[in-house]
Amino acid sequence: MEKAENTSFNRQVRLEKLLRAAFPAAAFQLFDDSREHAGHAHGQSGETHYRLRIVDDSFRGESRVQSERRIFKAIKPEFDAGLHSFVIEEVSARPPT
Repeated sequence: MEKAENTSFNRQVRLEKLLRAAFPAAAFQLFDDSREHAGHAHGQSGETHYRLRIVDDSFRGESRVQSERRIFKAIKPEFDAGLHSFVIEEVSARPPT
């Protein structure tokens, strides 16, 4: 994958686009926790710490590790561009109806 382009979009928008491209039917919430790390050396620039909750049917039958690997692969361009921390708080498939 290529490095993330330096566009006028902020990192949260770019992360959302990458997640939507990889998991088009997912329901997710993405939180920017960078302000909580503003005093840390790696948090000076902002847009460095994010947290995710995601639900998608494509995770059904996978282990959490498998699902997390797919998520991290999808957002790799942002890690390559300086993203410091990405916590996957919740990953699951939709419950059967």
